[in-house]
Amino acid sequence: MVIAMIIGGIFAYVFKNPQILMTLGLVVMFVLYMFCGVFISIDQMPQLFRNISSYLPIKYAMNDFFDIWNMERLLDKDFLLISAVYLVISTIVLGICIIRENKRFIYSGGKNNEK
Repeated sequence: MVIAMIIGGIFAYVFKNPQILMTLGLVVMFVLYMFCGVFISIDQMPQLFRNISSYLPIKYAMNDFFDIWNMERLLDKDFLLISAVYLVISTIVLGICIIRENKRFIYSGGKNNEK
């Protein structure tokens, strides 16, 4: 959840228009659903799609959390590892965007140059 919010913050920083953000959000959501097995089983996907889905944390949340909910295991190590990597990378990217925006604001004399 936190990762999705950080990635959403990056999208909001890049795309200032809310209409573009809403459309982009729907496209990203549809693609994520496609790769995590909502429309067809992951076993039925081509190998390339299975490889891509293995790098998406939502795939583990949607498919492998059934074992956690059924108390068959306590945690999913793949989900935690991939989520941690996404969290670190997206936090660094968002931090860079914020620092660049602050520098631009400071160098402009404290004036906001957005229209």
